[in-house]
Amino acid sequence: MLRINTHFVRISEVSLADIYDVIGVYVLWSGKAKTVPSYIGEGDVLSRFSSHLKKSWAARPIDGVIAFIDAPTLHKQKAYSELIEAALLAVAKNVDRYPTHNESDGKPSSALRKGLKHQDHNIRTVRIVFSGRDPLRSPSKPPMRSEKWIVLREGPDGWYIDELHWNMRVRKSERRAAL
Repeated sequence: MLRINTHFVRISEVSLADIYDVIGVYVLWSGKAKTVPSYIGEGDVLSRFSSHLKKSWAARPIDGVIAFIDAPTLHKQKAYSELIEAALLAVAKNVDRYPTHNESDGKPSSALRKGLKHQDHNIRTVRIVFSGRDPLRSPSKPPMRSEKWIVLREGPDGWYIDELHWNMRVRKSERRAAL
């Protein structure tokens, strides 16, 4: 099993120096967003933020959360970021918090292939653990009291979400969404 830990902090707690040359996953809330995020993204945070601020949906004040991805290589950082983004988008869809301005569901197949490449054994389970702020709730809400997680498993028909500790009101059949 591969375990990927993510710790989300509010963007207002991060300095420009903190995000210089950093790969991460972020969730942005425009000044008009109340119940669902405006955008979930990943990548080189500084350049991505710069491009988002030019978008018509990026009404001020912008708020949000960010997690810096710790991985052994830059290649794996990028792959893990893509995987976390795709998993968050899948969960957001299941709990009715899908961002209003994402045009795609991420690149889960590519991220899994890149993230699991060159592992020392054949991994069929990925556990993404979230701590700090809940990336699918308004950044103004208090931090999570306990960790949340998403477990991805490889089955005969491909990868799917097997477990999620997000919103227990979601029916189990809906939790087993394909990636």
